[in-house]
Amino acid sequence: MSRNKERLKFNHNAKTHEYLYCLGNMIHWSKILLKQNNKKPYNDFLNWIIINQYFNSIEEGISLKKIAELSCYSNTKISRWRREMYIDILELNQKYPVLFYDERGYNVELHFKHYDDYCFINLTLPFIPRVYESLEFYFIKAAVGTNYFWVKDITYYIEENKVQIVVSLQGGHLNKYREFVLDKALFNGNLNFMDLHQKFDFQIDDELRHLK
Repeated sequence: MSRNKERLKFNHNAKTHEYLYCLGNMIHWSKILLKQNNKKPYNDFLNWIIINQYFNSIEEGISLKKIAELSCYSNTKISRWRREMYIDILELNQKYPVLFYDERGYNVELHFKHYDDYCFINLTLPFIPRVYESLEFYFIKAAVGTNYFWVKDITYYIEENKVQIVVSLQGGHLNKYREFVLDKALFNGNLNFMDLHQKFDFQIDDELRHLK
């Protein structure tokens, strides 16, 4: 009996500039990482990023060669550190979310998915978003390949007197009609939930277009 071949994975591979602009987009989080005194080799360079803030806007367009010249660190070191700093912020956020919470608002766990990339972030929002609302968050682009998302689902986990709010976000721009047709296909049995995991969106879209 033939076996279904596992489809190829589609994962994002961020470049050096993308990591640096993501770090520059959330300078406050870079400061949180620096305050941990983790004695990492990149700390002086991270402090340089925080002080100079060359990466607040991607429109500024500074070259890697210029970055190395201004910071007095080699391209090789910068290329190695940029991912390490970014990953350390993600891990710190997941291990100690309280460091990233604000005093006012709702503490939520944002789950980002885009193609085969997945990441989650803990932070505080002024309000809880609704299903189908849009969200733009540049910091997460290096992890999943996009900064545009829409809210797919909201889940509340209640235990004792604690409530955990999880916001599931899908990468890209929302097409409500596509979601309606997809739900209909799942309800009618034309597609199943395994199809959603085993096929690319464009493959599912082709099948949806052929349904009556």
